[in-house]
Amino acid sequence: MTAIVLLILFVIFGGVFACVIKVAAWLFQRTNISWGSSLICSGALHVVIYLAHELATVVGIPLSRGQSSFLVVLLQFSLCMWFFANHATSIDGLPLGLRGGAKLSGIVFLLLFAIVAVPQVVFKVI
Repeated sequence: MTAIVLLILFVIFGGVFACVIKVAAWLFQRTNISWGSSLICSGALHVVIYLAHELATVVGIPLSRGQSSFLVVLLQFSLCMWFFANHATSIDGLPLGLRGGAKLSGIVFLLLFAIVAVPQVVFKVI
């Protein structure tokens, strides 16, 4: 039963993250990225973050909330930057490169921060 719930959450959060990537590309205004590439990046990011968390647990490294948040941000930024360098294109049809990928990844991170962290602080969820 828990595997089904985790799969449903994976699909929901993956879809939300893919939508955030598309909104970031729209805000960047010089970038085109397909839905397929958005979903692939989202899925890869979820898998990498899950594996990093599990590896830290298996090795026995206790991570505080701040350390795990930093790890997630670092993985999100670096993976998205690398992925968008080749899969996102400019209006001219050329790949963005690492600099363009970094800009798009930064916009994605800021949007995710606005969606996740700001409501937690405003409504004092945590």
